[in-house]
Amino acid sequence: MATDSVWIKTHEALNDFFKILTCTKCNEVLCNPKQFLNCGHFACGRCIGTSTNCVECNIPGDVSDIHSDSKLNELLINLNIISESVGFIKPSVSSNNIIPDTDKQSEIANSENSSIKRPRNTRVKKSIKKASSLDETLNSSICESTFSSSKRKTNEIIPKNINKKDKKGETTLHRACRRNEIDRVKLLLKHGANPNTKDNAGWTPLQESVNYGFYEVCEILLNAGVSPDTPAFDNRTALHEAVILDDCDLASLLIKFNSNRNVFDNVGKKPIDYCKSQKMANLFKTLQSTVENKSETVGESSKIQDVNKSMNQSATENKIVLYGSNLNKKNHKLLTYLGTEKKIKIVNSLDRSVSHVIFETDSTGNIKMTYDVLLSIIYGKWLLNSDCLSVLKESDNIEAMDLEIFELNPPQLMDGPVRARENIEKQNPKLFNNCNFYFTMKSYESTTYDDMSITRNQLMRLVSAGDGVSMTREPKPEDIKGSLSPFHVAHNPRHSLHKCTHYIIYNPDNLNSLSHRVTYNMPFLKSLPLMWFIESVLRFQLIDPVDLGI
Repeated sequence: MATDSVWIKTHEALNDFFKILTCTKCNEVLCNPKQFLNCGHFACGRCIGTSTNCVECNIPGDVSDIHSDSKLNELLINLNIISESVGFIKPSVSSNNIIPDTDKQSEIANSENSSIKRPRNTRVKKSIKKASSLDETLNSSICESTFSSSKRKTNEIIPKNINKKDKKGETTLHRACRRNEIDRVKLLLKHGANPNTKDNAGWTPLQESVNYGFYEVCEILLNAGVSPDTPAFDNRTALHEAVILDDCDLASLLIKFNSNRNVFDNVGKKPIDYCKSQKMANLFKTLQSTVENKSETVGESSKIQDVNKSMNQSATENKIVLYGSNLNKKNHKLLTYLGTEKKIKIVNSLDRSVSHVIFETDSTGNIKMTYDVLLSIIYGKWLLNSDCLSVLKESDNIEAMDLEIFELNPPQLMDGPVRARENIEKQNPKLFNNCNFYFTMKSYESTTYDDMSITRNQLMRLVSAGDGVSMTREPKPEDIKGSLSPFHVAHNPRHSLHKCTHYIIYNPDNLNSLSHRVTYNMPFLKSLPLMWFIESVLRFQLIDPVDLGI
C-alpha cells in the first residue's frame, strides 16, 4: 500500500492520459491509432476498418484522409510500459462491453452487415467459458447476417469465379475469414481460393484473421500455404499486427510458420519493436533460440514453396496479354496473326494489363535499351524473345504453353526482371515505395543514357509506376519531416539510403544546371545522377550510391 501511494500522482496522470486516448467506438484505449485529417479525431485502426467516415462525428472523407499516427502509437506503447512499472491498472471498459444488451446486439449485427472490421474487444479468449448472454449475442448477429438463413447450405455454395473481388477488393475467402466461418474457409481453399490476394486496403485473408484474433482460421490459412510476410497498410505484416494487438498465441503461430521477425514497416520498425508486454518480449527471446536450432534451409524452402504456389495461382488466373516493342515487320505480322487467328489479346500500348512484352534481340542475346524495357521491369512483366512468335503461331493451345522458356534476362539487366516479378508475386510494395523524386530537367527536355533517349515525363511515369511521388518543386531539407524508410532498403540499416525518402535527380551532362545548384548528401535527402535512377530500375533495387562510386 505504501508503494502504491508513492505513485499516486503518476497513477492519476496515467488515468487522465488513457481517458483522453480512448476510442469513441469501442471505448477501449486506442490500438493502432489513426487520425481523420478532415476533423482531427482519432480511432483504432480495427474500428475504422474500410470505412472512410469519422467514427465519432461521421464526417465523410476519403481513404487518403486517414493516416496512421506512429508517434501516438509510440506514446501508447511507452504509457503501457510505465503502467506496468508503477503497478497501474488501466481503466476498465464499461460493463456493456462484457455483458451485451439489446443495443450491443444491434451494434454487432450492424457491424457485420456493413463489413466494417469489428473491435477486438468483442473477441472472447479461448480459456474463458462463454456466458449464455454472449451466446445469445453471437446467435443474434449470425441470424442477421447474409449467411444466416442456412449456414450449412451456404457453406456448400462455391462461386463460379472463386477469386472474384467486390467493390472493396474482397474475395469470398476474405469475408469467410472475417466472419470466422471455419468450415467455409476450408471449403474455399479446397476449391482453389487464393489465400494471398489483397483487398483495396492491402489486407490478405490472414491479416483479416489476425486482426480479429481468429487463431484457428489463421492456422488453416498458414497450413494452406499463405505467405505470412505479405505487407499491408504501412508495410506491416501479420506478425506486426499480432504484436501490436499483444496476441502471444498468434505471434507464436506465425513465427512457427517462418514469419520473418526482421522485416521492417514504414517507420523502420520490426515486430519486436511493438512489444507492449514482457510476456510478448519473452516469447520472442524464447522462440529465437528455438528457431535458430532448426535448419535454415527448411525455412527457406518453405518460403520458396509459398512463393511458387502464389506464382502458380496467379499464372492460372491471369490471361495472356501480349505487347510487341519495336518489332520488325516480319515479327509484327506474326503478332497480328496471333491476335486475329489465335484470338490472343494484343495491345498497342504498354500498361499494367500486359502479361508479356516481346523484344527483339541482337546476335549476343542482348536487347536494345529503351523506355519500354524500363517500364516492363518496373511493372514486373515477363520479357520474351521475339523467337517465341513463330512457335506460338504453330501452337494449338497457347494458353497452356510454358512461355518461360522464351524469357529474356540478359547480363546487362543483372536479374532485374526476375526480382521485379518475385516482388509482384510476394505482393511487396513497389520499387519506389516511400520515395519522392525531383528531376532537374525541364519538361520539354530529353536526355540520353546508353543510346536511349528519355524525357522528363517518361521519368515521372516510371516513378508513378513504382509507387513513388514526383515533385514539381525542389525539396528543401528544412521541409522534410518524418522518419520513413523505403521498403526495399528498410531491412539494411547500413545502406546509405536506409532513411532517404527524397531524391534530386540531375543530368551530369548538363553542366549549366549543376553550376548554381546545391548538391545534398544527407540521410533523408540526396542529389544523385540520372545514371543511378536508371540503373536502379534496370536492376530493380535501390542501388547504394557507394557501389556505383558516387
